[in-house]
Amino acid sequence: MGRWTKADVTRLREAMLAQGRGIDEIADEVRALCGCSHLAAYRLAHGLSQPEVVDKFLAATDGAFLDQPTLSRLEQFPSRSSRAPLAAHLVPLAAIYGTAPLRLLSPAALNGLDPRERELLLRWGSTLGMARNGAGRIAPTAASVAVTAVEKTAADRSLEGQVAMAARRAFQFTAGAEGSNV
Repeated sequence: MGRWTKADVTRLREAMLAQGRGIDEIADEVRALCGCSHLAAYRLAHGLSQPEVVDKFLAATDGAFLDQPTLSRLEQFPSRSSRAPLAAHLVPLAAIYGTAPLRLLSPAALNGLDPRERELLLRWGSTLGMARNGAGRIAPTAASVAVTAVEKTAADRSLEGQVAMAARRAFQFTAGAEGSNV
């Protein structure tokens, strides 16, 4: 985080909130001043610790795996000792942070992802907002999936279902792979 302390970031966040700035602006400023990744900047912009984000992530997803060391490696991507995030990580984290999944990655980080993950995120894009359903789980709302005023075709809805299913499968695979590596 460079020479910026947690107290410095807190003061910056509070000042920017008082100015009516949004979370995206705050995260951009944190990233520029602290030299951290986009993903870490959003966590800091919310004033959350890594364990707090992990708790929110686990509460918001069914059967998904994320622990503090994994989040730490995801936040360091694309450095050498980091781990590339999956769309299944980024979509729930974006919902927690109140932003679009693509905003959690720099262009270089997006290009560093596995081509399938990158394609999934690009298809998901910033048009599919997420909201919490009554059970506190992350679920797309009818309003958030509307890209234009024109009704989506059945093929479009099918693509959204495929993206959501791929994200769930990626979570399950990752949880199994990480468990077997330990």
